[in-house]
Amino acid sequence: MNDTSRDDDFSRLRVLVVDDDEDIAAIIIYVLRDMGITNILQAGDGKDALGYFKDADVPVDLIICDWMMPQMSGLDLLKLVRKRYPDLPFLMVTSKGTLDAVTDAHTAGVNGYIVKPFTPDELQSKVRVVARKILA
Repeated sequence: MNDTSRDDDFSRLRVLVVDDDEDIAAIIIYVLRDMGITNILQAGDGKDALGYFKDADVPVDLIICDWMMPQMSGLDLLKLVRKRYPDLPFLMVTSKGTLDAVTDAHTAGVNGYIVKPFTPDELQSKVRVVARKILA
């Protein structure tokens, strides 16, 4: 993986990873840890993820979420999160790479879009861009 993150300190970031595929979630978490992010929460779908948002405070600095999941899709979660936290960074991870899907996600307020299959470097790059804005 790229190791250009040596000058960045992402250790104070809190990230919520939402994916029903445990293997994909594990890869995302591995990449985040490689970047120095250790405060990572995990949910298996959008409904589970909403459990972290019961308090008034924003529980995380960034959400990385799959689109297609049982119970509640990533797009539905994004729309609900945007109502309460319009500025909370949200990266969508999905196999939906069509122009319509990308447009739908951007219309709903996604900050970044990662098409599966992705490489660890691609994920790091997207996270790094968002993380630097958070920490700026």
